Amino acid sequence: DLDSVSRLAKLQPNTSWFVPAGTAQWLKDNTVVVGDKVHEMTWWQEEQLEGTNIKIVFTPANHWCKRSVADDNQMLWGSFAVIGQTKRFWFGGDTGYCEAFKQIGEKYGPFDLAAIPIGAYQPNWFMKYQHVHP
Repeated sequence: DLDSVSRLAKLQPNTSWFVPAGTAQWLKDNTVVVGDKVHEMTWWQEEQLEGTNIKIVFTPANHWCKRSVADDNQMLWGSFAVIGQTKRFWFGGDTGYCEAFKQIGEKYGPFDLAAIPIGAYQPNWFMKYQHVHP
């Protein structure tokens, strides 16, 4: 994470960063990203992408969060909807299938494109709450 985010921040200093609640301080402490470019969000929060008619929505996901040994679920986990004037995109992030899929679709769909994560789903009895099964 850190190498990729740091490189992006250096190469694109004017990028707006939309991040889950609890993540903004980490981003500012560990990269060159400045505070006015960071938009910390909670579920269902909507932000306008500066200078555009594009809306970024932080939507729910079903997963746990862990950055170190003793910080279980200290930061919010989620997905993102990007809503334009004529197109809609949903990025599922890292999630298991849950009721939020239906809620997101009802509130912001239909989507023209969706990136739904599939992987690390076996054993299914254990992983189905964190990862989508094909």
